[in-house]
Amino acid sequence: MGDTISKQAFVLYGIGQSYIDQCILLSKYLIKYTSCDVLIYYSQGKISTYLGPRAKTINLKDNLLKFEKDPIHQIQLFQSIKPYILKDSLNYYDELVYLDSDIQVTPNINKLFTYHKNISNYPLVNRYQWEFMLYNNQPWVSEYILNHLKNPKQCLPTLCSCLMVFNKECKEFLVEWFNLTQELLEEYISNPKWKNKGHDEGTLNGLFWKNKYTQYLPSNLAWVKNENGALETFNLLNSPNQQKQHPGDPSHILLETSWGGGMGNSPNKIENLYGFHTIKDINDAQMVYYITEKNFNI
Repeated sequence: MGDTISKQAFVLYGIGQSYIDQCILLSKYLIKYTSCDVLIYYSQGKISTYLGPRAKTINLKDNLLKFEKDPIHQIQLFQSIKPYILKDSLNYYDELVYLDSDIQVTPNINKLFTYHKNISNYPLVNRYQWEFMLYNNQPWVSEYILNHLKNPKQCLPTLCSCLMVFNKECKEFLVEWFNLTQELLEEYISNPKWKNKGHDEGTLNGLFWKNKYTQYLPSNLAWVKNENGALETFNLLNSPNQQKQHPGDPSHILLETSWGGGMGNSPNKIENLYGFHTIKDINDAQMVYYITEKNFNI
């Protein structure tokens, strides 16, 4: 990659070919809708499509060899890869937006860079619609994370690490986040009962509570599981009288054809819709872009 480039970029990662393919599709539309570079980290697959000079790629193979040896290290990968990538990406760019590979963006996505002015010394992270969340029927921040952090109290809504805005001022926090995941590996090894009791969002939220951070991003994503969810989203955005307000977030509306339990939701105005989240089928993702461009008159 060479020396630091003092400009803005989106950062993505894909482990395995299906996730890499999602990154490629996402990169094409980020390049189409914005003037920013796209930095893609990848492993266990190939990027065979040329995306143009604004797409930069980093093969994680050498960094991930230790993660691929046994199940314990696979758990570490699940915990550590995101803070590692965010931390490393600051070697190349000053202001970044991280996106999960299963996000399909709209032309509004570039608005995220306006949030950099609000950053102090930690990333601004997308919130969930519910204040409290469960993971494998356990609290989002599991008992073993809370114990390790000396039982901090929740001080903001549950955050989703699928979308984060960060810059060089956040480096100390990202190092802290990465180091926490490494420390917890020792607890995984010494006490098997903690296996599968944590994830990167658990450690992220736990650190926010520990440090008493209170700033976060409003959720500008619609949570849908297929193209039908995208169709419903735009139908409701074009018909405000048919909208049902989300009980956990008045700026969002409920979707009926997507995830249950209030997880199917969307911003209530098209200008606040930056993308769709949780679609992992590449064909559905491509259809979402077709539907999006039709509704944005592209």
